Formats: sequence, structure tokens, C-alpha cells
Amino acid sequence: MGLFAAIARAASDWNTAFGLNILKVQVSPNPVSDSQRSLGDGISGLYFSQQISPTQGFGSQFGYTGTLRARNGLFQEADLTFNPGHEWLVYDGPLHYDTSGGRIAEMHRVALHEFGHLLGMAHPADDSVVTIMRSRMNDLFELSPLDLQDAQVALQNCCYNTRPLLRTFRHNSRHVTIIGTGNAFFTKVIKVQVTGASGSKTRRVRVESQWKTIVPITNDTKLVKVLYRYRRHKNSHILVRKKLSN
Repeated sequence: MGLFAAIARAASDWNTAFGLNILKVQVSPNPVSDSQRSLGDGISGLYFSQQISPTQGFGSQFGYTGTLRARNGLFQEADLTFNPGHEWLVYDGPLHYDTSGGRIAEMHRVALHEFGHLLGMAHPADDSVVTIMRSRMNDLFELSPLDLQDAQVALQNCCYNTRPLLRTFRHNSRHVTIIGTGNAFFTKVIKVQVTGASGSKTRRVRVESQWKTIVPITNDTKLVKVLYRYRRHKNSHILVRKKLSN
């Protein structure tokens, strides 16, 4: 199993634990360099880099997760970084060690740990308890019962305190243009609802790392609403509600 497959497997394990297809891992067609990436661009990313950020080195850690939240607590973005300065393997079972007795990084369990941080989980208060979320990588290579229990507590925060970001909303007499970003780990659906004298029309937009839609309007269009929801979540939430004046 390759490194990407191990990362995707870790995401799938958390999706199963949450009962939601909330983590989505995909290869970016436009990878960025260390000097380009940073928290605050609205796009969640996963990287192999010896720098956690352009201004912060990695040291001896295997992985690091940085998250960004808005002032109201809504989750906006996460960057996961894995240190290529280590030898990486993929295997189940007890840890492997090098000739000096150091732990060899195992991709699946480290990815499980970092995805846990992305989903809002912290290290256990008692670090002697053997879990994936324990601060030190250990012989455990799958989610423990305690990890699964903590996942249910984290479910509310990670699923319902997260939203896509609206970057641009503009309109003229013929079209409404809406541009945004959504952290790529969370699968969401955007619906644009246009209401006028003749009734309402809805357009569904698939949210990827960057999303854009241009919706035709008519002279009688009075209201445009942009709604978002999570897969298998019944309730929609308003991202923007804009009255149009003709």
C-alpha cells in the first residue's frame, strides 16, 4: 500500500466512525510550494514538507495539524503536514524501529492521528492510555474504543460548526456570480435559490476546494439565497441572503 492509499484509508476509517462521508482526500492538480501555502487561504491542504509553515520548522515530529477558526468559532480551514525528513512505511501491527531504536513513521496511524486533530480531537489527558490520539505513535494501528467514543463527542463540533467561505458575490441585470472556497476535507453541497415574481429556481453547486457558479436572473428577481448543508444532514443553513434592487 502506498502513502496516499494509507492516508485515504485513514480518512475512510474516520468516516466510518462518524457515520458520515465527511473526510475527502484528493490529489490537487495545482500543488503549492512552502512559500505559497499558509493558513488563511480558505483551502485545507495536506503536504509533505520539512516546514510546518513558511516561518516554522518541523523538528523531529512526524506530523502536524494547524487549524483556523473564525471569531464566532466556525471552523474554516486545516493544513496537515507530514515530515519527509523521516523514513515512511505502511504496515499494520507493532511499530518498526531503526537500528538506533528510533520509531519508524507509519503513514496510516500517523494520518489517523492528524485527521483526529482536524476533527477536533485532542491528546488524551492520560497519555498512558493507548489510543490513536495518544501524543506518541504506538503499536496501535486502528481506532480504539476510546477513540470511537471521543469521535461521537467531536461530531457536533466538526460537522455543524463548519462552513464554506464566500469570497465574491456580485450581480448585474443578467447574472449573479458567486465564488467561494471550501476546505477540501469536508464534503458539502451549495444551493443557490433565486426568487422572483414568477417563483423560485434552485441551482445545486458541488463544493470543492474552490467553487464558482454564475446563475442567470431576470428583471423581476427580488431575492438570492445561498444555502449550504452537509451530506446526509437534513437542515440547510444560509451562507448569504441578498435582496436585489432593480
